[in-house]
Amino acid sequence: MRVSGWPVCGTLARMTTQADVRKIALSFPGTSESRERFAFSVRDGEKDKGFAWAWNERVDPKKARVPNAKVLALRTSGLDEKEALLAMAPGKFFTEPHYNGYPAVLLHLPKVGVAELRMHLVNAWRCMAPLVQTCRAKVLNGHKGCAAMLPFEPEKVWLTKAAPIAPGRRGHAVRGTINRKRFESFVVGRSKKHFVLLDEATLKSARAKEGDLVNLSLEPR
Repeated sequence: MRVSGWPVCGTLARMTTQADVRKIALSFPGTSESRERFAFSVRDGEKDKGFAWAWNERVDPKKARVPNAKVLALRTSGLDEKEALLAMAPGKFFTEPHYNGYPAVLLHLPKVGVAELRMHLVNAWRCMAPLVQTCRAKVLNGHKGCAAMLPFEPEKVWLTKAAPIAPGRRGHAVRGTINRKRFESFVVGRSKKHFVLLDEATLKSARAKEGDLVNLSLEPR
C-alpha cells in the first residue's frame, strides 16, 4: 500500500476541472490521452495502461452510463490503498458497486485543489508506469565512497522529489540490481548530475571495483 504526500489542510483556492487533469496528466512521461473518451494512460512496452479517466455514472438504471465531468477515477496500487484513501477522506473519495474489487477510487474534482490533484495523479501514474530504469555505468570513486553516474534524472522519470537521507543530504531511496545482484541504496544529486551510491558490500557482491562498467537496474523504494 502506498498513500504518501498527503497535503496539509488549508483553504481550497478553487475547484479543479478536467482541464486541470489534462494539463497535469499530459506533463507525465509516456502519457497520452484517449481519442474516444476522457482518459489517460502511460506507455509500458507495447501497451497503454490507464491510470485516470472520467467516471461513467449510471444516471438512469435503464440507460447506458454517461460521463460525469466532475468525478475522476484513479488507479491505486491495490485494494489496501483504495480502502485507506476512502477512510482518510470520505468527502473527497468514494466508490460504487461497479468498482467493487477493483483497485481504483473515484475523486470529486471540485473538492481538491491543483496541488492535491497533482499528487493523486502522480500516485495513480506510478501504479501503472514502467518505473524500472536500466543502464550501464562506470564505477567512480568520490570523496564519500564509490558511486555510478546515472543517465537519467529521478525526479523526471519517477516523479518523486529527493527526501532527507542523512543530516544535510537528500536523495532518492532505490532498490534494484547491479550485475544481477540485488541491492538497496540511494541516488544523490551533485552539480546537476545524479549518482547511485555503491558501498563495499554491494561492489563485492557484484564483483566490481572502481573503473569497472556495471549493469544497473533501478526503481524507487
